[in-house]
Amino acid sequence: MKKMIDYIPESVNFDIDGRYNNLWDSVYNMRRKKVNENRAVHSANAIVYAEVLKDFIENKG
Repeated sequence: MKKMIDYIPESVNFDIDGRYNNLWDSVYNMRRKKVNENRAVHSANAIVYAEVLKDFIENKG
């Protein structure tokens, strides 16, 4: 079963720990900091959803 993260292109940048990073670099950095990988994935998904929703709201009218 694929996760949402499998569908995110590598070029997508988003903000984890206050700065914009490539998705895969961010997951790697979180893993290196011994933070649970699932937490990084859930954070990534939440940020992507938030960006999509924000874009939709801003461009709706």
